[in-house]
Amino acid sequence: MRYLKRAVSLLLVSVLGCSGNSIIASNEIAAATDALQTARNVDASAYAGEQYKAAENTLNKAREQMQEKDYDAAIKLSRVAALQAHYATAVAQWKIKSNEVGQAQAALQAIKSEVDFLRSQIEEVKKQVQ
Repeated sequence: MRYLKRAVSLLLVSVLGCSGNSIIASNEIAAATDALQTARNVDASAYAGEQYKAAENTLNKAREQMQEKDYDAAIKLSRVAALQAHYATAVAQWKIKSNEVGQAQAALQAIKSEVDFLRSQIEEVKKQVQ
């Protein structure tokens, strides 16, 4: 009887433990999916293609592990995929802002050139008037 109780206890622990890990894995995959969607929303596939693809591949591996019921691996891979997706988002945002800064600097340089030209024109007109 004692062994039967112990066996039932072990069975319950393993079933409940797997169920808990399954839920955690599902939640982690959902979080990684959301992070990848955020990366997609900032066009990370174009601006941070390598990083975005790495996140996508890792998330697919996590889903495969989930299908194989290797919940611990699915959890770990999902967390890595989420971090990779956040990194891809950051890289894409950085590149977009860098482009904007470059365009702003070019516009400022054009304005400065125009100001310099107009200043020289004013000086010439002043000389002619005197």
